[in-house]
Amino acid sequence: MFQIPFVLWLSEAFKKQRPGLAERLPNYLQRRFMTDDLIHTLPDLLGFSFTTHNPGRSLFREEWTFRSRIIVDGERKIDRRDYDTDIAVIADDLTYRRDLMARQDRTFREKVWAHECNTIGKLREAQQIFSGVELDLVFDEKQMVFDVNHPPTPSIGLQLADALAALENPAALKYWFDIKNLTPENAAPMCAALETVCDQFALVRANLIIESMVAQGLGPFRQAGFRTSYYLPTPFLRKLARQSFRRISSRDRAEIDNINRQFGDARAWAVSVDGYLVEFVARFMPTAKHVLAWYQDKSPYDHFRRIEMRDLLDREKRLAVLLVKHPSRHDRR
Repeated sequence: MFQIPFVLWLSEAFKKQRPGLAERLPNYLQRRFMTDDLIHTLPDLLGFSFTTHNPGRSLFREEWTFRSRIIVDGERKIDRRDYDTDIAVIADDLTYRRDLMARQDRTFREKVWAHECNTIGKLREAQQIFSGVELDLVFDEKQMVFDVNHPPTPSIGLQLADALAALENPAALKYWFDIKNLTPENAAPMCAALETVCDQFALVRANLIIESMVAQGLGPFRQAGFRTSYYLPTPFLRKLARQSFRRISSRDRAEIDNINRQFGDARAWAVSVDGYLVEFVARFMPTAKHVLAWYQDKSPYDHFRRIEMRDLLDREKRLAVLLVKHPSRHDRR
């Protein structure tokens, strides 16, 4: 809205009534305009004048002269910025996003990561903006490799090693791996395969989070030095949320006790949960030292969504990572 302050449409009747103005309009398309000059522009469009009218501030006059376009930039806590010298030079969306995230405080930059970076293009973008990324992995037990994919979406044949090889410096990022097919039986060979990938790309194990719904399969990863997270059962938590986490039945209480027991037995580093359901952890999991969460529908590039993210970070002190939406033309469709 800064770059294109308004759109002008003229009816055929108006064009016939003001042919000179209609013919000149294409000459004015590149004029850089600020909407506080609209009061001096409308009279020339509508055919009237007033005593303090300034022709030099009318977009449709030959006398028009450029005035610096000054905006209030509350995001960067600067009262007045010159749009053309400070902001318009950010020519592309990726540069703007990188600039925006770089101006956030350290806690926000360290804890807010990009969600579902399952293509090389999106992974490369996210590396320029975020300190960490999340990938969905399916382990191929025959080939002993990880497929980057979130079933039931069809695989594109992207292996984890190939995705990491496409990055300029893969060891500079932190990773959250959501493993979709972990079982107690394949956990050990899966962990060995991941250790091979870590050695290949010099990844620090403590910078990797291994997440699964199967808490019993996390043991080998924890023993190998990875951070592990138990993915809490979302349908059950949503059921409790619809009840505002009240009216807990004896069956609900038994399931909550089972969740805590599985988490305790796994000795996982964290629990992971939808950002809208963090209240469950606050109410029923006091022994969880770290919480991982995600907002699948909220982007940090939106001012008001960023406020909501900060609110969650402030409210839940145990929150170690918050995954957020990074819209990209490289998203899987």
